[in-house]
Amino acid sequence: MNMSTINVDLSPKEALQQFFGFNTFKGEQEAVINSVLEGRNTFVIMPTGGGKSLCYQLPALMMEGTAIVVSPLIALMKNQVDAIRGFSDRDGIAHFLNSSLSRTETIKVKDDIRSGLTKLLYVAPESLTKRRTSSSSPRSTSASSPSMKRTASVSGATTSARNTAGCAPFSTRYSVCR
Repeated sequence: MNMSTINVDLSPKEALQQFFGFNTFKGEQEAVINSVLEGRNTFVIMPTGGGKSLCYQLPALMMEGTAIVVSPLIALMKNQVDAIRGFSDRDGIAHFLNSSLSRTETIKVKDDIRSGLTKLLYVAPESLTKRRTSSSSPRSTSASSPSMKRTASVSGATTSARNTAGCAPFSTRYSVCR
């Protein structure tokens, strides 16, 4: 699947087929995805295997900007990133940013985000409060970019916000845009 040119004009069902090869949604996925796509803050609780990941992954692929997913489990981040990359011809489509990365790998992730290549970024909770001092800090990402979008997924709960005017992506404090 080529995701080099992502078509944001697809319906959720068309995007589901194009990006993941599925013909139908599971349970309440479609309603959740529509809520996120409509720009509403959305809180979702689903059982294990209920399809939570798709509820933020599909909107992230359909919408402009980068979705930020907060996950305390490094192994889960890697698994999710590998799965998304499996549907794309670009590794930069999804990244994780955590303590397992070397400095060089971290710089590559930040460069891909700044260039607009990354659609999904998985981060560890501690990275949201960690102080940064280097000039390659993610803090230097433009906070005024109209295409930046945040989706935070924590323990299966998904909330989405668009329009980051006044928000500081990757700052020493994480704030959801209103």
